[in-house]
Amino acid sequence: YSDLKPVREDCGTVWLAVLEAVDGALLDRGVLRKALPRSYEQYVQALGSHLAIKNGRLLHTFNAAYDQIHIGGHYRGLLREPESVKGAFSLARRIIETLSGRRVL
Repeated sequence: YSDLKPVREDCGTVWLAVLEAVDGALLDRGVLRKALPRSYEQYVQALGSHLAIKNGRLLHTFNAAYDQIHIGGHYRGLLREPESVKGAFSLARRIIETLSGRRVL
């Protein structure tokens, strides 16, 4: 954790995994591939209208993951402690498990 480059790269990879999980869930709900979200705001809107209707925690967790993993970890390199990285990655795990219905290792 003293070298931020691998931590930032891992945060970028984990954020992409979250977006892939959301994309997969949207495709399962009938959203066309060409209509998938392309920006954070569009992802929030799609989650609210297609996936988080009965699960407001999903949208809250997505927003927290965006702030911690994508902005804090990937762009700004603010995650410097192992516990903060683990906490941020647990948000991603929660989103992926909720959307896939399967436990992530």
